[in-house]
Amino acid sequence: MKNRFVVASAAAVFAAAGMAQAQSFTEAFDDVASLTSAGGWFTQNNSSPIGVIGYFQGNTAVFAPQASAGYLGVNFNSTAGVGTISNWFVTPVLSLQNGQTFSFYTRTEPATIWPDRLQVRMSLAGVSTNVGTAATDVGDFTTLLLDINETLSPTGYPLDWTQYTVTISGAAAPTNGRLAFRYFVDGGGPSGANSDYIGIDTVEYIGTPQPTGACCLPSGNCTTTTNTACLSQGGLYRGDGSPCATANCPLPGACCLPNGTCAIMLAATCTTSNGIFR
Repeated sequence: MKNRFVVASAAAVFAAAGMAQAQSFTEAFDDVASLTSAGGWFTQNNSSPIGVIGYFQGNTAVFAPQASAGYLGVNFNSTAGVGTISNWFVTPVLSLQNGQTFSFYTRTEPATIWPDRLQVRMSLAGVSTNVGTAATDVGDFTTLLLDINETLSPTGYPLDWTQYTVTISGAAAPTNGRLAFRYFVDGGGPSGANSDYIGIDTVEYIGTPQPTGACCLPSGNCTTTTNTACLSQGGLYRGDGSPCATANCPLPGACCLPNGTCAIMLAATCTTSNGIFR
């Protein structure tokens, strides 16, 4: 039986309408209640059975925010007993276009044994906040952009603040729509084998499509992505429009560190660590 903490207040449901945001924005979640009451964000808990709370102001006693003073929290109390959690937190209306990026930080609590899962989904249906009503419904949010710990591995959700970046695709022309976080866990709840507690912080939406190019990853592999997404993965960006075919990505190798240990890393990283690259 899980017995940690319960946040007493239920999240308000607010359907925002109006003009789409075309500019970039950052949200620090220092005042979650104001986002759903007047900030254009929308929340709905479709968990089955319904629990005692939706999204809430993150508990800084469990772990500190990634930045600023607060963060967005959600936990196993989204459902009751043992159930399927499907808890949604939806952005204001955005002017979505291919190449735009949406990034955020997330984590669960240290040494948890209950797996968590988070999806990022997209709707191109204008001001719509239709996320369905059943736990398995997605409504207008049919495009899955990211699925963190889809297999519900006990070690699959980050224990420290980790940044994720998704690039908008499937919206060739600027189209009004929304992006959504979906806390989605089967077998969750206070008596379930899955679901614990996650935080979400420092959401950044880049409204102008970013150019892409070759990104040399720490593994030595190459992928085509934006500069922002490349740097968030610890990669080396080769420039806008650069192809992987000519990226000449460096391969990692043995680095003898000043403390006498040896680690596998890129030569540049080895040099900045005052090591000797072999």
